[in-house]
Amino acid sequence: MCVSCFIGRAKPDPAACGSVLAALGVEEGRAAFVAHGGGGERRASFGLVVLVSGLALRRGLRDQERVAALAGEADADLAGVEDLAALLAGPR
Repeated sequence: MCVSCFIGRAKPDPAACGSVLAALGVEEGRAAFVAHGGGGERRASFGLVVLVSGLALRRGLRDQERVAALAGEADADLAGVEDLAALLAGPR
């Protein structure tokens, strides 16, 4: 487990994400970052960046303008995390 207060870095610092990947033994570019937004994930060398905007909008965590900006940085924008498995499975 990597906790920002223990490693001395936090998101959006790419080194924080790199510490997580290293702790998991995953090489850069072979991991997915899934969240309700924040930005900077591409700089952290994730191979796939997924925005779950439905949750962010429903809970008022982000407004429509911010979601649109974050969606432009993401590879995919999902209404909910329940849609993640289908995205990762790829086209059929």
